Amino acid sequence: AAAAAGSDQATQAAGSPTLPQQQQQQQSIEQLQRPSKLKLVRSYYRYFRKQQKTTSMWWWVANAAVQANTFVIMSVALRQMADSQWPGMSQQGLYWLADLTQPSVLLPSLACPYGVAGTLLPLAMVALYLRTIQQSPAVRSPGLKLLLDCGCVPYFCLASLQPQATLLYWASSSAFFYGMQSALSVPKVARGLGLPSMLLPTPRGPR
Repeated sequence: AAAAAGSDQATQAAGSPTLPQQQQQQQSIEQLQRPSKLKLVRSYYRYFRKQQKTTSMWWWVANAAVQANTFVIMSVALRQMADSQWPGMSQQGLYWLADLTQPSVLLPSLACPYGVAGTLLPLAMVALYLRTIQQSPAVRSPGLKLLLDCGCVPYFCLASLQPQATLLYWASSSAFFYGMQSALSVPKVARGLGLPSMLLPTPRGPR
């Protein structure tokens, strides 16, 4: 009888998993039951959308697509108008921008038709670009902020090669976006426009 009991215990010990094996099985089950990051993002977004009455995700996608396409189409159209010497664009400018078809720097000869004054618009656009970055959530990530700050150098080079008509459009768009972002960064203005509380700006500590 003792031998039979010992053999039964040995059989149960051999068939039952050990403690490390049970822990591994439990971890595997938890990983299978754990939702993916995409599902978590969707569930959180649905929750905040119900709580804060925010718009649909498709609205953000459509808004970005329309703005990006409009910006590209307008830039290409102004560039083609400048290249084809559109009537009035070469004579009806203001101050040092009398000829809106000329860029700040002519790439083949590296000549500057406007001299130092031709760099005013590109420098103003770079300043607006850097100022906009300071107000964006990207400042919370040092790596992303450094990457965006380094982008001002190719941005200045690209702006210097564009006709003044295109630069005026870029500068007006950048100034409008900066003004809108500055206005929405004021909590009273954001509440007055009915923005959800989750989108209201929060005061930042000293940098």
